[in-house]
Amino acid sequence: MSNVFNGNSQPLIQDPPFVESVNGLLNITLTLEEATISNDVFTMTTRTFNGTLPGPTLILSAGDTLNIQFINQLPSDEGRAYVHNAISAPNEANLHFHGLHVSGEAPSDDVELVIAGGGESYNYSTTLPDNHHPGLHWLHPHRHGSTTLQVFGGAAAAIVVRDEWAEDDNVPDIYQAAEPVLMFVQPMYFDELRGVARESQDSLFQVETTEETVFVVNGQVRPFISASAGDWIRLRLVFAAGADEILRITIPNCDMQLIAKDGIYLPTVPRSIDEAIVLQGGRADILVSCPEPSSSYEILQDGNRLLATVDTDATPSVEKASLPIWTLDYPEYL
Repeated sequence: MSNVFNGNSQPLIQDPPFVESVNGLLNITLTLEEATISNDVFTMTTRTFNGTLPGPTLILSAGDTLNIQFINQLPSDEGRAYVHNAISAPNEANLHFHGLHVSGEAPSDDVELVIAGGGESYNYSTTLPDNHHPGLHWLHPHRHGSTTLQVFGGAAAAIVVRDEWAEDDNVPDIYQAAEPVLMFVQPMYFDELRGVARESQDSLFQVETTEETVFVVNGQVRPFISASAGDWIRLRLVFAAGADEILRITIPNCDMQLIAKDGIYLPTVPRSIDEAIVLQGGRADILVSCPEPSSSYEILQDGNRLLATVDTDATPSVEKASLPIWTLDYPEYL
């Protein structure tokens, strides 16, 4: 993590680690493992992908093949009974490619697979269709019974299908020029997680904290995003949350323009909004422009919880570029 802080002692937002496809292939070893995450608010021992919160972002293109050697390095659940759709077997796992338009059968996105702890592994392989829509998705375990403790304790990661447009798509330059900023939002309800751990007879999850509810962004608590006044940045939001959760994002005094929801561009871009509503597991791409230099603008959840800030530098404000209306055609599967 960066040692750069603003005047309010907020850390500069950091991208999670990432792996990109090369020549049509993305090969990665993804380990579900115990890790201890520590910051100024909490120290938490939990389940992670490759030891980071969140796990590595996977970046690939339409038509690419994704190969994941998935290794479950959690302890074995031997001696603990599994109860279907009930909290149990905290260390059994699998993977779900949330949002990708791919096969739901092994060796692809098959949530009925069970990869036990103690080092059991499975080789996932899936190929995106050549006409896969560009967009933002995410990856997480999906074993019924252990999902709450694993996913909402931190084991999740973003998936980006690259924006690669044909010349005749006529994408205005401004949409491609806006600086992308991933915001992988993970609400941590520590008291609930402790309760789930007790119910599943788990001793791995442990936390010491000064706040019982914390929304982490890219594994950080209340980071700041650096921008120039008047420029457009592209917030790429993933809400890695549980059932009945709703993310309600406002950025007072900044212009917000929605361009995509749940990994799919709007049929007509942009849409002016005052609040971005993202349901559990959802995603949103929002262009944001804040007006004044040397200022800090709050990114709020539900009007009162600070998630992050947009801090503008001292560069004199430029005239905000207008966003031309853009329409696009969808692939047949949409």
